[in-house]
Amino acid sequence: MSEVYLTVTQAARQLRLHPKTVLRLIHEQRLRGTRIGKSYRIQPSDLRAFGGGQSQQERDPMGVRVSCAVDVPDLSMSESERLASMLNALVTGRQASPDPLHLSTIYDPTYRCLKIVAVGTPNDVAVILSAFDPFLTALR
Repeated sequence: MSEVYLTVTQAARQLRLHPKTVLRLIHEQRLRGTRIGKSYRIQPSDLRAFGGGQSQQERDPMGVRVSCAVDVPDLSMSESERLASMLNALVTGRQASPDPLHLSTIYDPTYRCLKIVAVGTPNDVAVILSAFDPFLTALR
């Protein structure tokens, strides 16, 4: 079922913002809008995604989330910092998505081990895991 597009004025009313603010958000690509003729239209689902009002079903139709913990042994402090920075850049640089991806890293100097915990959709976590091999191959 296709959604009925909202005008900028309708979207502004729902967000309780001025219409010019909605246009600015569209121009800054913080709110998705479709240009039709000389005006913009916004899908209700995009408006809910912007306002944080999405249901779990809208964010991830299958509702599947994956938790993954990885221990990377035999790393120096500087190597672990480089790997953690690379992974954080990967998470930060990914395209905006309504599904949050959480990544935590901690280094244990006693065991020279970096622990990485990733929580997200199966696809997002797979991207994080696939980034390990090239990095570790370059270190070894």
